[in-house]
Amino acid sequence: MSDIIYPLYKTVIERCALATGGINAFGEGTKSYANLDKNREMFPRAWMFPVEVSEEIKDTGSLTAEYVITMDFGALVKAGCSQEDLWKATAPMFTASREFILRLADDPDVKSVENIKREPQYHVLDKNLAGWLLKFNLVLKETIVYPC
Repeated sequence: MSDIIYPLYKTVIERCALATGGINAFGEGTKSYANLDKNREMFPRAWMFPVEVSEEIKDTGSLTAEYVITMDFGALVKAGCSQEDLWKATAPMFTASREFILRLADDPDVKSVENIKREPQYHVLDKNLAGWLLKFNLVLKETIVYPC
């Protein structure tokens, strides 16, 4: 068992991503992964990039946090594939990203999901990866306590 305590945002996003239809795996970070044959079984997958956190101290002294999340929902394609093949690969990823957002909005730990934006990605992160880049702001129902 690990001594690492993961932030609530990671737990919530991973839970919702893995519950989304058509997604085989969830990952995070900046690792290059798409061209590695040993990782083919993880596709289609949801991937979360490093998170930006904005915090605000309220008049009451409480602290609130907003997480700016960037993810991609990607599937493997062949390098040099046709536009039709790209559409066939990315259409299910659009649907998965929409289902993910709806699951996230219904999650009991989520207060709000706002500024949702999607952008198609064709061979941007790797030559054999296509899907949708998803960006949104997330506010959780969390109590942030800092030791004084």
